[in-house]
Amino acid sequence: MTPPLLAQYREWFVGQKAYTPAKGRVGKGKRVEGVRKRSPAQTNKCLNSLRVVLTQLRRQGLAPELTSDEIVDSLKFVKRERAKRRYLDAAQVKALLEAAQRHDTDGNPEIAPFTAACVLTGMRFHELCDLTFEEVDAVAGEIHLAARRTKTMTERTVYLDKLPTLWAWLKACKLAAGGRGRVFPHLTFAIARIARARLVSMEKDVGYAAPVFTWHRLRATCGTYSVCASLYGRGSEHETAQQLGHSIQVAQAHYTGRAKDFKPDAQCLEDAMGCADLFRSCFEDSGPSRSTTDAAVRSA
Repeated sequence: MTPPLLAQYREWFVGQKAYTPAKGRVGKGKRVEGVRKRSPAQTNKCLNSLRVVLTQLRRQGLAPELTSDEIVDSLKFVKRERAKRRYLDAAQVKALLEAAQRHDTDGNPEIAPFTAACVLTGMRFHELCDLTFEEVDAVAGEIHLAARRTKTMTERTVYLDKLPTLWAWLKACKLAAGGRGRVFPHLTFAIARIARARLVSMEKDVGYAAPVFTWHRLRATCGTYSVCASLYGRGSEHETAQQLGHSIQVAQAHYTGRAKDFKPDAQCLEDAMGCADLFRSCFEDSGPSRSTTDAAVRSA
């Protein structure tokens, strides 16, 4: 295995067509070569896997003709378009929260508090869906995520000092639940997927005409307003990156300077989006102990 041979293989691989499911009675899972090329993302995924294998072989002394730089240079990634992360503006956040409340009022599985928490914390779906009260420090106002619970396998702390409405709600819910169990016990990925489809649907008597969103887009919304409203002062990009669990380069590339409709001098994220009352009502109308939660959220 030499660098020229590896480069030659790359050129051949990049030109190959993608495989598609075979039609007819050919057996379950049968795939055949299609007419279009692989997407750049799929091609780069395969090339990266090959890089990893060859690097391991090199370390074991089984590929003496290759160096780490030669592996990378011979298996260059295909260029791909990279769009900035989309986010919801303040008006869209307001419309989404109102739609989520109508959704819950109609007797559907509760989704408004989870949606509001997604916007405020910027946590990934499974991080928030599987959140337990044991991970919530209601006194210090912190959510502690162990390394096994994060995508990056890095321990992370989500601070609630800029999210007073959510902090008060979590404190009240933890007290009512005895400090144990999941924060959103009824929620699963399937329930959330169906709820999101209802929210964005425009069908009469079925949908709620919410702006099109994904759970990841709510994460980007949190990052965008946290940075643009300078919630953490001059270090907002760094602090937001720490809060969301990614690199500061991501914050600089995707969040800085994008939102223009934030409230100046806002001290918390709810105020920065101009939706503090809506966030409060999303939490007031939910929770294991309605009266306790209402009082705590109103006092925040």
